[in-house]
Amino acid sequence: MAGSYDQAPDSAIKLENAAILVTKAEGETCERCWIVTPEVGKVEEHPTLCPRCAAVVKENY
Repeated sequence: MAGSYDQAPDSAIKLENAAILVTKAEGETCERCWIVTPEVGKVEEHPTLCPRCAAVVKENY
């Protein structure tokens, strides 16, 4: 979430020169690389993998 320090929500941690807001990532966790992304399940043959891991599995296994 890019923006100015003054626009940071009240729930953000405000430091001297930065404001930090941590939120839950959107999507599912890839069973192979553990990256959380909405892309998990896009490859029909590997519904529990992200497209990058699905390509690696298809090419190497």
